[in-house]
Amino acid sequence: VISVDADTTFDRDLILHMIGPFCDPQVGVVAGNLKVRNQTATFVTRMQAIEYLVGIGLGKRWTDLRGVTLQASGALGAFRREAVQSVGQWDSELAEDTDISLKLQKAGWRVRFAPRAIAMTDAPETWRAVARQRYRWDRGTLRTYYHKHRGLMNPFRYRVGLVFELALQYFFGTVATLLYPIYVVCMLVYRPWVLFFAMFAAISLCVLGSVTTTAAAVCISERRRLEWPLVLWSALLPFYKEYLRWVRLRATIHELFRIHYEDTFLPDSAWRCAPRW
Repeated sequence: VISVDADTTFDRDLILHMIGPFCDPQVGVVAGNLKVRNQTATFVTRMQAIEYLVGIGLGKRWTDLRGVTLQASGALGAFRREAVQSVGQWDSELAEDTDISLKLQKAGWRVRFAPRAIAMTDAPETWRAVARQRYRWDRGTLRTYYHKHRGLMNPFRYRVGLVFELALQYFFGTVATLLYPIYVVCMLVYRPWVLFFAMFAAISLCVLGSVTTTAAAVCISERRRLEWPLVLWSALLPFYKEYLRWVRLRATIHELFRIHYEDTFLPDSAWRCAPRW
């Protein structure tokens, strides 16, 4: 079963590449390689194109090599029908793509990545639109990964690599997000000049890392002729990420304290069916 978003289009040979990994009988989910169709529309879409290029095109290649890919995106994923039926199919969730991928991994199925299964999707074009999207994604990730499926972090029951990847995501996605404003405030009060130099050094390293990883991702991309200008734009990615850091902080606090727990981004019909975790 191949699942795509309504605004997703894909290459003619997508199905061929998506079904390939299913030759392994342990594979229950295959994640496709998403790219941004409207990458040149605005500054925000260019930043998202870099995120997809590095996070999916490069990042999931790395996790696939280690056998710890966590999920298939809701915009493009393939699922073994037998596996999906064995776990009760999809639940009504804020992040149903994450939920079904983790449900299958709990049942013993593996997730693979198909880098040559290419699909194009539309990215939000304004700061407000991307903030709303990431707010929803961040809440859904925290809810499904660490509330509903927190049992996956048991190293005595599940693969150590999978547990480590989840713990890593939790530290940088949740713990570090909550500690960051505390660190900034404390440094502003006690060591403002040290904070200035620390931030300057951190941003410099992030710029270098962004350019390097984007260049590496472009080098292994089959669309490198279209994507190479993103290497130049990638120097600005840390500033865009700083904006999203505060969006994630808001989403994390709201999710932890269940503020606006039932919001307009999920229809009432879905809330009536969704379990309360």
